[in-house]
Amino acid sequence: SRSLYFLGPPLALAIFAFDVSTALGIAAGVPYVLLVLLTLPRGCAKHTLPAALTGIVLTLVGWELSPAGGDVLQVTINRLLAVFSIGVVGAAVVLKHRADQRLDEEIAANLALAKTVRDQAGLAKLGEMASTVAHEVKNPMAGIVGAVHILGRRFPADAPEQEILERITNRINE
Repeated sequence: SRSLYFLGPPLALAIFAFDVSTALGIAAGVPYVLLVLLTLPRGCAKHTLPAALTGIVLTLVGWELSPAGGDVLQVTINRLLAVFSIGVVGAAVVLKHRADQRLDEEIAANLALAKTVRDQAGLAKLGEMASTVAHEVKNPMAGIVGAVHILGRRFPADAPEQEILERITNRINE
């Protein structure tokens, strides 16, 4: 659709030349302008107003420059309908591009939220693993504390070994 949009100016001039050379009383540029407006690529909404205004101006200038012919009322209604349809399609395209932009923003927000949820799930799993490791380490330590306590009963209360056993127990309980 980008290539169609960039072919626009030469097509517009060709259609304008056809429009001013015929006495058909039609706005020959309208189909082109509508097609260009409807095929504007995402992110090119800034071109909507210039394209619509160009179409309207070419339609009005073509009306003025076209050779006389046809029913004046029919030609007038045709040109006014052409200007109206260009304006309506231009407004619809602007609204569509705004909706696309909001959709893109919502998609980006949802992706960021999904990443946050994945990150939090990973942290929760890490916490769970840390808890398991702590539990697995604490169980053998409890056995060691029990063994140190039993060893402590073999020594008199004032024996220097009691101080070493007390330090071992304190380090394990830290």
